[in-house]
Amino acid sequence: MSSKSIKYEIPSSQPFMVKEGDIEDDFIQTLVRLKYTHRPDIHDRDALESNFREKFQQLNAVTLSDSEFARLLDTIITPDVFKSAQTLRNINDFERDDGTPLNFTLVNIADWCKNDFEVISQLRINTRNSHHRYDVILLINGIPCAQIELKTLGISPRRAMQQIVDYKADPGNGYTNSLLAFMQIFIVSNRTNTYYFANNNNRHFAFDAKERYLPAYQFADRNNQKINHLNRFAETFLPKCTLGHMISRYMVLIASEQKLMMMRPYPGRCPLLPGRCPGLTWRAPSVLREIALVHCIRLPAAPLVLREPLSSAPKGPFISAQGNALGIPCKQPIALKGRSNPWPNPS
Repeated sequence: MSSKSIKYEIPSSQPFMVKEGDIEDDFIQTLVRLKYTHRPDIHDRDALESNFREKFQQLNAVTLSDSEFARLLDTIITPDVFKSAQTLRNINDFERDDGTPLNFTLVNIADWCKNDFEVISQLRINTRNSHHRYDVILLINGIPCAQIELKTLGISPRRAMQQIVDYKADPGNGYTNSLLAFMQIFIVSNRTNTYYFANNNNRHFAFDAKERYLPAYQFADRNNQKINHLNRFAETFLPKCTLGHMISRYMVLIASEQKLMMMRPYPGRCPLLPGRCPGLTWRAPSVLREIALVHCIRLPAAPLVLREPLSSAPKGPFISAQGNALGIPCKQPIALKGRSNPWPNPS
């Protein structure tokens, strides 16, 4: 059923009676309809690592000994969010017990749509001083890539943002010493309002003086209408291939700042195509610059890495690309590179 034909309404007589657990259950059922595999058996670190081991060995056509798998985890798990993001997107190397090299990937980076997509809930990771429980986590080939924190109706999603910030600041938290180190995207929602933002090292991950998390976005459709409701957001942002594209194509790795950046959509015009672009313009968070991508541009398979600091990067589109990113027909390949800024400012 098309998402356009679905209306999400909250009964006005009892607006705040929906429990957080009910919102979570309904959300998981939406993900199951999107062909995610629900894994109710994964609730702790051991089960998470066991599942990852199975997916890793299948993807890389290898069988690891217990000691090799332990060394692999020690090698790939790091508290550095930027380094983890690079490991997730690259071909890596590992030396086996007998000295032979193993080149591996954590996910199918050639075609993210061909990975295994799973959903788990209420994962528990203990820290040195407290117990953390995570509402919903999306696994790509066993790697936790997206976390969804939910609040009940009437509670601001900002509370969920603050909870994530507090979890990341807690000494010994799972984002530093477990597979949660590979988290790429955070999503927060109270069902009627939904926001998403990128994971980052703590120096890029905090509230400002006005207690507003920056940059956090609400997704929008082609008409620039915000998609607020959690289920509709899931149907547009979280289909398996779409989530893979969001991570592999619409996140920017800024090497000079060791920072991850989410791009955001808004309507725009293709400067080299007649008429209105048949999609959305994807821009980096800065209002005046720096990166602009369009649906009708095919991005390279390799992750997008910006090696210049944003303050010195040329304004306007400076990414060479060609073809078609998400299957939307284009009349001809496009290559955009330059210092001019033909893109309209976001409203």
